[in-house]
Amino acid sequence: MRGQALARSLKGSNGSLRAPVKSSVAGKSSKRQHTFDCHSCFWSACGWTTSGMSTRAYSTKYDGDALLASVSAFTPSPDPSSSPSTASSSSTSKGKGNPPEIKELSRPLGSLERPVASSKTYQKVDNSMDRKKEQRAYLLGEVSKGYFHDFNRASKANSAKGWMAPKVLIREDSALYLPNIAGHNILGQSINTTELCEGKVTLVAFVSTKVAEEQVKRFVEPVLQDQTGKKGFNYVEINHQENQLKGILVGLFSSTLKSQVPEDRWSSYMLSRGEWSPLDISMPLGYSNKIVGYVYLVDPNCKIRWAACSAATPEEIHSLRTATEVLMKRVGEGKSRR
Repeated sequence: MRGQALARSLKGSNGSLRAPVKSSVAGKSSKRQHTFDCHSCFWSACGWTTSGMSTRAYSTKYDGDALLASVSAFTPSPDPSSSPSTASSSSTSKGKGNPPEIKELSRPLGSLERPVASSKTYQKVDNSMDRKKEQRAYLLGEVSKGYFHDFNRASKANSAKGWMAPKVLIREDSALYLPNIAGHNILGQSINTTELCEGKVTLVAFVSTKVAEEQVKRFVEPVLQDQTGKKGFNYVEINHQENQLKGILVGLFSSTLKSQVPEDRWSSYMLSRGEWSPLDISMPLGYSNKIVGYVYLVDPNCKIRWAACSAATPEEIHSLRTATEVLMKRVGEGKSRR
């Protein structure tokens, strides 16, 4: 080997070492030494250690087999941050992200004006400059949304749930009114929410899709089991279709609805079609996604005392049952609802 030849050239005739002579072999050896030092720096920068590696062979002689053996002795650093599994899991968690935090309802929902019974859904007539600014701001916000905005939000976990329902009733002096919403029931009679809700504790539900129906069902079934048949309780379900044609088709199949809705609720099951005023109905009620369901607990004065949307949680179902029971007792006892 070259290293052994170099060692023999450094020995004299009597076996003693002599001064090294500059040669092409020596030059190559120094280059190899320098090259190895560079490799050592490279592996160290990559988080690898050279412990257990013999460097003596490179200070006196160069041996290819020793180099291969030494390189095989390189061991990865036990730094957990450089672990591929850790890196992949962290990148995966960053990619997926945690579900957005949903906060409890932060404001009373509803309108400032007391509703008036009418055959038309409430829409404020106001040509003031402030009203026009509100309309302009709303339209600008709608322009930035895609056609499938509501569908995309509904398909993602928690993204369609605008708020968590309050754990207790909203105070009467802070609560706002449910705007008047008009339509026809399954029997073809003209009805409106103001006449249906006045003087009663009313559970009002908004549905537009099958998904919304299933979500609302989870909210209201326990309450209906508790309160159905009790004096002063009422349940109103509003099937709202913004598309006029779809609304007409739903009305034509009222016979199908009769088979799905219990007979004692035919008079309070409302079919409402056409777009509601966003500034007077949708925004005040937090009705921002037409794909999911909405539930409101309304007192005898048509004030909204509790509200929920989208998929129900066990806590929300419990709080709705409790809130309804408390409100029914207060109304029955004639106490001030504060």
